[in-house]
Amino acid sequence: MYVHSVHFSSLRFSLVEAPTGTVSAKMHSGVIDARVGRRLRLAREARGFTQKQLATAVGLAFQNIQKYETGDVRISAGRLYQFAQTLRAPLSYFYSDLQDPVTTSVDIDLCFELARLSGQRQRAMREFLKLSENHAMALSEIAGCLNQRRS
Repeated sequence: MYVHSVHFSSLRFSLVEAPTGTVSAKMHSGVIDARVGRRLRLAREARGFTQKQLATAVGLAFQNIQKYETGDVRISAGRLYQFAQTLRAPLSYFYSDLQDPVTTSVDIDLCFELARLSGQRQRAMREFLKLSENHAMALSEIAGCLNQRRS
């Protein structure tokens, strides 16, 4: 098991996950380019950007975004950094579905969900994360009861 601390949109939390496979050293670069492109599409959609909006934000034509997302064109390191900044995603997100022997992926989709929370809910999450384990468990039970009553 690995414990990962994640800092995203000023939210701090830890995820625990078991190691899953590793990427073969012989994996073709075209496959990796396609996976990074797919993650670009997922991040763009999660942030509510159209291809045209993202292209405009980084100074490209939307056709370039299409080519990046399909993996037809490799994304340079500088361009990937620009996408990460624009989409407010950690660089590791674009490689998170690629396992290597040194690191394991983190559920970045959870990070996006946390980032979408309203300001009030983000504040509540920050306070929740400061609680001791016992208090966090008790509050979680209370929230569960409230949700059941609402149903």
